[in-house]
This record gives sequence, C-alpha cells and structure tokens, in this order.
Amino acid sequence: MPKYKGHEVEVRIATTEAGLETAPAIPYVNSVEWTPEQNVEATPKGLGSRLQEVKEGLIEYSGSLARDYDETAVSGTDIFAVAVGAYVTGALTPLYMEIKNKTTGKKDILKKLKGVYTKSVDVDGYVTESYDFTFEEVVTA
Repeated sequence: MPKYKGHEVEVRIATTEAGLETAPAIPYVNSVEWTPEQNVEATPKGLGSRLQEVKEGLIEYSGSLARDYDETAVSGTDIFAVAVGAYVTGALTPLYMEIKNKTTGKKDILKKLKGVYTKSVDVDGYVTESYDFTFEEVVTA
C-alpha cells in the first residue's frame, strides 16, 4: 500500500494516459495513497474436515488524495473539483493519475479512476478537498 505525504510526490491527472505528459502537477497535495485488495477467501475444504482451502477473488484497487483547497487549474482550465467530476450529473469520465516519487523518480500510473469528491472545513478553518477513488489497473514506470 503506497502512501505518500504531499511533499514527497508530484501528482498529475488527465482524461487520457497521453495527457499525463503535459498535465501540470496538482498543487497543495497533503497525501495520496492507494491499495490493492486481493480478496483472498478461505472456505471449508470438505465435509468432516477442519482444513480450509484458500481461493483468490477479484483484485480491487482503491485510493484517496487529500489536498488544501485551491482554485488553480489542474487539468486544462479546470480546477480540481471539476477535473475529478464533482459537478457531473451523468456518467463520470474515467481519469488517469500519475504519482511520481520525487526522491526515487519512480512513477505509478493509475488507470481509469472514478471516485467521489468531498470538500470540508477542518478545525482550524482551512478548507480541504479529498478524492476517494477506485481504479482498474496500475502500471509502474
């Protein structure tokens, strides 16, 4: 489960994988994380046995990004909320996210994200944004 603080990474989002190359880095990222859920399940091995048989299920990827609220364009002319589909009334557009570790240069590309955007005010009065998402595939570059 990769988990990064905002100063450790550069995060970019785009509507296409090729668009990640020209997308600007998202400013004011506090943290980003994602995890693969393997969905391993143990079932009884047979009648009269106390043994279990381990079976693999479908892999489910999920993650989240938290940032301080800012109206800087992060994808074309769109602010973060618009870019992640906060105001869409129809089907969500699948997004691509690149997470680049500034120390090692390693890049993870999360493909076909769809998620939920929320905006809240913390105890100090700062507005924060979060994007909780699921996605279909991850590629390490």
